[in-house]
Amino acid sequence: MRILMGCLLLGMVTAVTPQTSTEFHARYGQPDAETLAVSPNLMLSVEYGADGSACKMRIEPRHSLLHASWSNPPAPMEDMISVLNEVVPQESRGKELGPGKLFGAWAGAPPPTEYENVTLIQEFGNGTKPLTLSSVVVLFKRPACESLPKYTDPDWSKRP
Repeated sequence: MRILMGCLLLGMVTAVTPQTSTEFHARYGQPDAETLAVSPNLMLSVEYGADGSACKMRIEPRHSLLHASWSNPPAPMEDMISVLNEVVPQESRGKELGPGKLFGAWAGAPPPTEYENVTLIQEFGNGTKPLTLSSVVVLFKRPACESLPKYTDPDWSKRP
């Protein structure tokens, strides 16, 4: 009898718990961040501003939620750059302003690249030699993104 009651209770809980993207959105509204599979080996995490447009993006190798992203094998740099050029084309970045300041980067890692409209940051693996590109981060410079951390803030790299 307990097994039957347990199965019935589990069935009722499962029936009312959202499990699909549509059900989550219906219950909680549109997400302010999401992760998309852009290829078999790459994912794109996006954090949105108050206006619903992207404010922060991270392109990185696909990984499980159960494993730390730094332990994943690197994705080919060409693939990450291809996705970067697709989601933030050169012409939308604005004029290149030059290198930004380094904040907590690995020795030998290039500084962020500042553009009029975005900051591009290359993140590198867990102190590996030679340095291995582990992700590319895009921070947008729009008024709707002002409330999000800047790369000069100590917590800028918190994942969406």
